[in-house]
Amino acid sequence: MTGVKSTHEVTAKPGALLGNHAMPGTVTKVDHKSGMVHVTSMGAHMVVHFPPPTITNLKAGDKILLHLGYSFEG
Repeated sequence: MTGVKSTHEVTAKPGALLGNHAMPGTVTKVDHKSGMVHVTSMGAHMVVHFPPPTITNLKAGDKILLHLGYSFEG
């Protein structure tokens, strides 16, 4: 995938961060009250959440880099 920076960790331990990667994107909509941010990245539309105080200066058209990962619960 072009534009994606990734680190791979092969583990399934609960709480271990997996699939770390960064995706460049363009903000298409921001709801400053709820913290929901709409982003287009690599041809896909995503809606992500941030604590509202952290996105006060974010606006549609901004170019951002999303840092993503996941972990298993339990």
